[in-house]
Amino acid sequence: MRKNWHIGYIGEGKYSTNNLKEYRLWFRIHQRCNSNDFHIKHPTYKDCKVCEEWHNFQNFAEWCQTQPNFRMDGFELDKDLKLFGNKIYGPEYCSFVPQEINCLLNDSKAMRGLCPQGVCYRKSRKKFRVRLSINNKSKELGSYNTPEEAFKVYKNEKETHIKFMANKHKNILDIEIYNNLINYKMEI
Repeated sequence: MRKNWHIGYIGEGKYSTNNLKEYRLWFRIHQRCNSNDFHIKHPTYKDCKVCEEWHNFQNFAEWCQTQPNFRMDGFELDKDLKLFGNKIYGPEYCSFVPQEINCLLNDSKAMRGLCPQGVCYRKSRKKFRVRLSINNKSKELGSYNTPEEAFKVYKNEKETHIKFMANKHKNILDIEIYNNLINYKMEI
């Protein structure tokens, strides 16, 4: 039997579950925040919450209708580019952004182990390899003697790429998101 983890409700108003895009998004944010099964597979969402206003589907669907990029193909709901590290889905934090912007700051911490972001240790060569993913393609940036040296190369390339992507989408990004990306600095 499926556990009841969904704390939201449809509410009264003009939006129904027939508003498929809005409903799917709303359902998924509640799943990300409240499903233990989801947290096992995606632990980064464990501490995420949905603001009380968005427990009511009517409020969420109405907010979607007012967003400039909601109807754009290839755009995704983002919660943490306006405020880095944000864990709350709510109207003051969320925005619709292109998929390639939404995944810019993923750090793959679970996959890389103890190495800094962008760096992995190659036992066979006793070197630290640097790779950067751009448009789902891996770009090799060389091998280095120390993780710090490797991370410095990665940091420079990654920050340059983030600025490039911010400028590429400048006309469609929320100004807060654009400014955050342009000023983004990585830490080891």
